[in-house]
Amino acid sequence: MNELKSNFLANMSHELRTPMNSILGFAELILETTSQSEVINFANYINRSGRRLMDTLNLILDLTKIEMGMLQIVYAPVDIIELISEVVNISNQ
Repeated sequence: MNELKSNFLANMSHELRTPMNSILGFAELILETTSQSEVINFANYINRSGRRLMDTLNLILDLTKIEMGMLQIVYAPVDIIELISEVVNISNQ
């Protein structure tokens, strides 16, 4: 049952990520091609919300990979100051 759940979550995550990539791509195109401030505000909102949803979907996919034993851990150096700065900036938006 656990494997069935993991497979379902992985499939749903993939199926949701594909259209989300299109939505984010079109939001970026709008930002690059318009100078109307109201449209830019809408596109920025779409972009921020879409990225948040994409991050959530990626976390779900990672969780299912962990549960299925398919996630490879890669150790890499991290700039902790930069990472904390990004986290603080994201939480302030």
